[in-house]
Amino acid sequence: MNYNIVKHIGTLSDGKITTELNVIEWNGRKAQYDLRRWSVDETGERTPLKGLCLSDSELEVLKQLIKTIVNQPSITS
Repeated sequence: MNYNIVKHIGTLSDGKITTELNVIEWNGRKAQYDLRRWSVDETGERTPLKGLCLSDSELEVLKQLIKTIVNQPSITS
């Protein structure tokens, strides 16, 4: 599995397992938005874990869905 992180957008959680939003090229394919967990060992070596790749249009739909819940009470508390 080959990947190239084209742009790091942000980190949602940090530690031995991080959750990040990046723009990544996987196996030489067109870059996509990528929301994924990464395992980070003591040397700083990163291993991609489960994640989700999104096209521009899928990210736009997700953005609109998040906007609808931002000002609502949390359902997880």
